[in-house]
Amino acid sequence: MRKTFFVLFLIVALIFVGGSYSEQDYVSMSFSYNGKSCVWNDSIVLDKTKVFTNFEKAQKNGRMSNHRVRADLIERIHQMGFSYEDAFDYTFLGLREIVDKIKKDIDTPVKDATVNFNPNRKPYFFYQKEQTGFLLEKEKFYADLLERLKNSSQINIKIEPKVLKPKVTKEMLINQTTLKSRFETNYASSSQNRKSNIELAMKQFNGLVLQPDVEYSFNETTGRRTKEKGYKQANIILNNEYTEAFGGGVCQVSTTLYNALLLAGVEILEVHPHSLASSYVQMGFDAMVNFGSSDLRFKNNFQHPIYLRTYANGQTAGVEIYGFKEGNALSIKRANEIVSEIAPPFDKIIEDDNLFEDESFYKTYSKKGYKVKSYLEYYNGDELISKKLIRTQSYKAVQGVRVVGTKKRPPEPEIQEEPQGILQDIYSFLFSNKQNNSAG
Repeated sequence: MRKTFFVLFLIVALIFVGGSYSEQDYVSMSFSYNGKSCVWNDSIVLDKTKVFTNFEKAQKNGRMSNHRVRADLIERIHQMGFSYEDAFDYTFLGLREIVDKIKKDIDTPVKDATVNFNPNRKPYFFYQKEQTGFLLEKEKFYADLLERLKNSSQINIKIEPKVLKPKVTKEMLINQTTLKSRFETNYASSSQNRKSNIELAMKQFNGLVLQPDVEYSFNETTGRRTKEKGYKQANIILNNEYTEAFGGGVCQVSTTLYNALLLAGVEILEVHPHSLASSYVQMGFDAMVNFGSSDLRFKNNFQHPIYLRTYANGQTAGVEIYGFKEGNALSIKRANEIVSEIAPPFDKIIEDDNLFEDESFYKTYSKKGYKVKSYLEYYNGDELISKKLIRTQSYKAVQGVRVVGTKKRPPEPEIQEEPQGILQDIYSFLFSNKQNNSAG
């Protein structure tokens, strides 16, 4: 319906436009781009074009009029709501095909640089360079062509496509994947079961990419620490005492991750301290987790992704955090302050009738308790800029447990000493004579 109306409109319009064959001056258009060139002109097209008898006057006035008449016709068609491309397509047969080919040659998709993160190989980041895009905007191209057509029948255009710049460059990605923080704890003296649990939990975070404004949960990432998932029994703190349970040692993983997040400036949404001070981290910086009750939750509060690399080698458990690091960014350090000490109660004595009264040993050594304030300090070089209190924590004192024996020792048997010196000689003589008399 649209096409029919378009053709009827042209017939009427061209009849009134006027013009004659004798007024015709050939139009020639030359286009150059990317080291290529192509030409459109009337002489080439008209040789291949059959003029339909019913539209002969329209064909002559439209396709064979001078350049000013044809430019005016295109303007009128455009004002009726048609695109410049459609108007040129009727007036200059074959031009659309040439422009479409040029567009196909020019148009190049823009591609942002990409990064692939593999924490198990060096280098950890592989970058794919960005690609600049180019676009031939056809309506803009035809509009420019029309302005030139108004002034000349001989047109030469060097096509300058629209440049599409990538939003993400390789340089930007390199700047967004620098080391922001590293934190390590030692677990060399742990039992084999505890070591196994630490290494298993650490693997769950290796290669994790934290997206901007997204919240993450330690418990959701690891899942339940069960025997079926490969976790083993090791010591945990329960009700202020050490006891064995599946997943013992996982709190060292959450603590190591927590400190790395703090040093990287990542927002902490939830953290829980232990009731007793941990030996593997500075007081005030531990992070206890227990599936279903206590979690470590955090959010990437930056505009760019954050990349986690974790490792556990039987000696050291570590977390590295990579992300956007500005050149003038403040560095972060940890600090704590012991507010007060809490004396432990007297040792608890457990009697054991399997031990002698003079035998004893400590089942649990007593430890002081502490009230601690922990801070994050922000430095510009060596200059302390600010100090932020992140929490105040009390750790309970630990009561010593001493096992003592109750069994009495039996008296030692008396040992008869043999006579010495001359008495020994007399004794030997008498004993020898007694033996001889018996034998005789």
